[in-house]
Amino acid sequence: MIDIRLISQRLNIRELQDRVGSAAEKALETVSEKIVDTAKQLVPVDTGNLKESIHFEGQGASKQLFAEDYAIFVETGTSRMSPHPFITPAVKSVSNEDFTSEVKKELR
Repeated sequence: MIDIRLISQRLNIRELQDRVGSAAEKALETVSEKIVDTAKQLVPVDTGNLKESIHFEGQGASKQLFAEDYAIFVETGTSRMSPHPFITPAVKSVSNEDFTSEVKKELR
């Protein structure tokens, strides 16, 4: 005899996994947007090319932040130019709590 309650519980667990996964993806998107917005606020602007190039690519946990090739020199400086960090502070501006809060918001 098959225990119907056990099957029902398994289905509910799968549903919950799907909901949490979807909520986490949406939360990651929101947090990624916050990082991009903050980086764009912090980046020094000359022509605006660097600012406009800041974006994420990819899906879910495989998202990567992209910008012009010379962004690393602006971020860390060179022997002739002092650093103007904008990526590191932008990433540090969001926390695990921000992500968790966004997941909870999506699950409501």
